[in-house]
Amino acid sequence: MGLPNITVAPHAEPRLHGVTPVVPRVGSPRGSLRIAVVGAIGRVKGFEVLVRMVERAARDRMPFFLTVIGFTSDDEWLKRYKNAQVTGPYKHAELKEKLDAVDPDFVFLPSIWPETYSYVLSEVWEAGYPVVAFDIGAPAARIKAMGGGVVIPFTRDSRVVLDALMEARDRVAALEPMVPEATAIPSLDAYYAQPGAAGDAAAPRAMAQAASTAREIAQPAVHEVSRAKGGNLPLRDPEPAVVEITRDPDPALALVASADAASRKLGASANP
Repeated sequence: MGLPNITVAPHAEPRLHGVTPVVPRVGSPRGSLRIAVVGAIGRVKGFEVLVRMVERAARDRMPFFLTVIGFTSDDEWLKRYKNAQVTGPYKHAELKEKLDAVDPDFVFLPSIWPETYSYVLSEVWEAGYPVVAFDIGAPAARIKAMGGGVVIPFTRDSRVVLDALMEARDRVAALEPMVPEATAIPSLDAYYAQPGAAGDAAAPRAMAQAASTAREIAQPAVHEVSRAKGGNLPLRDPEPAVVEITRDPDPALALVASADAASRKLGASANP
């Protein structure tokens, strides 16, 4: 990358092995719309979107049922209209079994912010289920690039969302089967052994050199912070902090910046 203290390393993604085909589910177009949502669903993951959906579906007497495989910020509030259920926490290895038991038309990703990757998308694909997501962030980009689902316009209007999901069912039913590209990378050496991998075999050495340089830069900062704080901080911090930032949309790469925790405190004290 041309920067002395930064190197590129893989962001190994253990959930997607590319062995299970994603296929459309079999269902009647005129039957109840059956949707599954996977994970821990709080505000940014779309909890309010789901609440408005179940409220509107109940008010309009729409044939609709939502299953959250996981939990939400308020399970009882979501279930009060009797058209939603919450199954509770699950282990990754149990997801396919739980989805098979629910038999949804598709899995919906209701996140209201542009996620940078989405492991849940990988897990659902690995279970063989198509996905519908709002057209924002990396999940939408991955679906457009690979198939295995469709995207719908982002909105918080519950009637528009429900109509879009109903229409999406027909689009999902027409999808061709898709086997997602495997993204699981077992090790740093395996990543750099790939043809054309950035840095090839020299990159691990560059990464080690960058970490060493970061330590050398950080140690004076530790000393200065210690003096500025009246000696309350140790003069040496034995291990640098490693900050991992996933690069969107390719999960195989991450930017690893090695910096001492105390040097970050120095920057904070210089900019109160």
